Amino acid sequence: MEQENEEKIMELLFNEVIEGKSVFEFDVRELKDMIKIIALKKTKVAERMKQLQEENQPIKGNHNNIAEKNDEHPKN
Repeated sequence: MEQENEEKIMELLFNEVIEGKSVFEFDVRELKDMIKIIALKKTKVAERMKQLQEENQPIKGNHNNIAEKNDEHPKN
């Protein structure tokens, strides 16, 4: 429960920055929370980029599976 509260607080801080609040308006604790959420977001973006790169790489030696994967219709 405590971690959920912390995550919600970090999300609220992040949204305040997106809405235009200056980082100079935050106190030290809020800035530390902001650093945590930025690191978390960066990790999620890196994971998503890796996932997309893996999806776009063709499977070597099996061209039929590539076509099936792309349009999801089996080739007979």
